[in-house]
Amino acid sequence: MKEQLLTIFARLDQWIESEASHPNVLIQVLGQCSLILNSTVRLPLAGTMDLDARVKPQSRQESVYFIQKKLADLLDQEGFELDPDVHLIWLPPESTFTVCYETPRMRCEILDPLFALCSKAVKAREKNRILIREALKEYGKPLRELIEKHGGHCDYFEA
Repeated sequence: MKEQLLTIFARLDQWIESEASHPNVLIQVLGQCSLILNSTVRLPLAGTMDLDARVKPQSRQESVYFIQKKLADLLDQEGFELDPDVHLIWLPPESTFTVCYETPRMRCEILDPLFALCSKAVKAREKNRILIREALKEYGKPLRELIEKHGGHCDYFEA
């Protein structure tokens, strides 16, 4: 799945290059796909067909509508879907990202694991109970403190 997503990003970059009127774009991958794309994550991850990604212009004057639409089309061709409700995803305010793909036209970042896991623990705990239980074993105190800082309860995952 990781290779498929990186190939989709490369195809999107090629499309942007061929369209001279398109701006530079920032794509921020959130949720499960951010964990899948991160080579440091050692957790049992279920595959997903939804890509939670924010598509943002690098400049305030630029529009990314057509780029977002092209990304959705490329994902659809591979059996994936660009989540239309990505704007509803809560992230800890101090969240950080790591670059996973970059060219002069496009920069793709993945949400760092502690913040992706915290988001899942605080806002979708029932759905992610097993994942967070394993993540607490792997990441320990830093994840526990981040979850509790944002109102989550780690005992729920360990019960």
